[in-house]
Amino acid sequence: MGHSGQSPSIDTLKNFYFEMNRWETTYYSHLRSLLDSDAPQGEVDAVQEDARKALVEIYDKFGITGKKNRNRVDGLTLSDPPTYEGMPNIQEQIESGDNSATYLVKKVIGLQGQYKYTLKKQGGNWILAKREFLDHEQKWRPFAF
Repeated sequence: MGHSGQSPSIDTLKNFYFEMNRWETTYYSHLRSLLDSDAPQGEVDAVQEDARKALVEIYDKFGITGKKNRNRVDGLTLSDPPTYEGMPNIQEQIESGDNSATYLVKKVIGLQGQYKYTLKKQGGNWILAKREFLDHEQKWRPFAF
């Protein structure tokens, strides 16, 4: 069990949400203030590059691989409210095993929806392997992190 008394896979998902929320709120606020103050493009570019590096570090930490899963690095999508709430609204654990777990998460702030997160145990650590979105046809579709 993790330090919170829950499974380590839930702790990993919660930690990912926390770090993504902190990343997005920090860089959104910083870039918004630069853009609002008509800062030189060089300053904006430098902060965007810092944001990309910080996002790659988060993806590396949580085992998120593949260009499609990491397309946010190139697009650098930032919003308010942030994409990831500070704490995931975990509805249920759909699947569980020694080396994998899948959770249903409901997004209740901003663009609302339901997501499935599949985590896998790799080298003794839990990593985020897949994120899916429930579309308007009630079908699960791959969705980048």
